[in-house]
Amino acid sequence: MAQDAIRCFFDHLPSERVKQLDLVIHSNGGDGVVPWRLMTLLHEYADKVDVLVPHRAFSAATLAALGAHEIVMHPM
Repeated sequence: MAQDAIRCFFDHLPSERVKQLDLVIHSNGGDGVVPWRLMTLLHEYADKVDVLVPHRAFSAATLAALGAHEIVMHPM
């Protein structure tokens, strides 16, 4: 997770607020400031933000997942 990812996410967000957004995370981590900025941005565009973790969410990705309303992840 790097600072330049925030702009990429912003470019793909809906033009109006939505009921729910699901974020799939598969990451080895990254910059510790990015999760706060990313999840704050997503919460501005959705009433509920859930995170799906199919395999791994290390370091900064773990912090992003903790910013969600619900985390759905594989038992591993």
